[in-house]
Amino acid sequence: MMTYRRTRFSCVPWFVYTVLCILLISAGAGALIRYVTGSTLNYPVLYGLAVIPAAALYWCIRIVSVYARTKWTWRERTARILTGAVFALIVALGVLLRIMCLNGYVSGGALPYGISPDQIMSAADSARYMDMASSMLGQMRQGGVTDMGYGLGSFYTWLLSLSLSFLGDKPEAAVFLQIVLQMISLVTAFFATRILAGRLPACVVCLYLACSGYALGSLFAFTPEWLFFTLYMPGLLLAAGFVRAYCANRLAAPAALLWAAAAGAAAGFLAYLDMFALSLLIVVLLPVFGKKKQGNGIKIRNGAWMTAAAVAVSVLSCIAVWAFSVGTVFFAEGRDHAVALFDRMAVYLRNVPEGFEALPYPDLLTVCAAVCLASFLVFEYFRSGKMQNYMPWIVMCLVAAPTPVWVYSGHGFVIPALYLWTVLAGLGLQNCLFGDKAKVMQAVIEEINSTVEAKTNYIENPLPLPKKHVKKDMDYQYDVAQKDMKYDVEVPENDDYDLQ
Repeated sequence: MMTYRRTRFSCVPWFVYTVLCILLISAGAGALIRYVTGSTLNYPVLYGLAVIPAAALYWCIRIVSVYARTKWTWRERTARILTGAVFALIVALGVLLRIMCLNGYVSGGALPYGISPDQIMSAADSARYMDMASSMLGQMRQGGVTDMGYGLGSFYTWLLSLSLSFLGDKPEAAVFLQIVLQMISLVTAFFATRILAGRLPACVVCLYLACSGYALGSLFAFTPEWLFFTLYMPGLLLAAGFVRAYCANRLAAPAALLWAAAAGAAAGFLAYLDMFALSLLIVVLLPVFGKKKQGNGIKIRNGAWMTAAAVAVSVLSCIAVWAFSVGTVFFAEGRDHAVALFDRMAVYLRNVPEGFEALPYPDLLTVCAAVCLASFLVFEYFRSGKMQNYMPWIVMCLVAAPTPVWVYSGHGFVIPALYLWTVLAGLGLQNCLFGDKAKVMQAVIEEINSTVEAKTNYIENPLPLPKKHVKKDMDYQYDVAQKDMKYDVEVPENDDYDLQ
């Protein structure tokens, strides 16, 4: 788990995040009440009272966790084994749920949680990609594809046609492709989140991606959303690996610059597919604020100048790859660069945030719980000290995904926003459960001392002891006259040469 230095400006994103959490908790409570009661009325002031039970839940968990950690402790090895076991169980559960969904879809049964694919993506969009994939498959069988196109949609259509060529021209082949993409993204999301946020957030993210209603329902919505997320996660893992290795002082200058350039290039190419990938630049900037391993006779390879050079190389490589990709596509399409770039940015500006009602009901409950847990970071700001592990995620959330149901994306994707807020939920729970380490350590020491004192039964020393000291007066064998007790040589006051 990485930790990052707290700066003077950390209070600004914290304040914005606090206001955002209050608004989202109120909106989530309102959406739940309207769903349960069937009412269309809106009482924002009443819904705002939901922040009170959220704050009470935080303090209850915090008090109980501090008490429990003073009574029970576990080793680092135990935590690693437990994390691996939980991850394996989650992956197995995710595969099992998707096999059950595929069998239910083939047999004409109901989808998980009663979700309709129309809640994820319109049937027209799914049919459009299926038609394009079938058409591309026909062209491939006739000797080649005449016009493949560019961008994320074309890449997804090519993958879909490839799946149809192996498994047959039927919807089950598209579902199988969605399953493969989801499982790849689940595994890579675990390792990337494990590096940047910790074990608990990584497990929370995997649990959501494996079992959420949105993920299972999107198996039957044939769109490039999960393809982009599958490509985004390796990019995040690449950037996270660079940050961890660099802050650990394990990279020489050439390796650091090369790895920084690769991370920036990945961000630039993914930004060409969707601008949300520019959030990777926030991760690339983390060496500036990350806790670095230095000293103890080790050669310092991550000094200030090297950090500045690595960050500059990452940003420049990102801009270069993005500009090259966009320029190449615009040139191939024969479009004016300025007009095409303006049209592309206009697509992002038209994607306005949606409400919580855009989510299916099971995910409505899950996302409301995630927002509640993410709000714990508001309180953790005051006890986390100079080093924090959550501020980059807050900044990434504010910049790229202000709400769990909207992300700055040209394609209207939702899963990246859900991922970021799930990470924040895991961080809120992790810091609430495992904060106050100094206080817990002091309590553990006092508990051990009190237990030792209560159980100690002293016995009489069986070893022989030395004789006790008897005080004696020292004296001479005969008395000396007082006149013989003077040893000073008297000299005149004006005699400066008193030594002969």
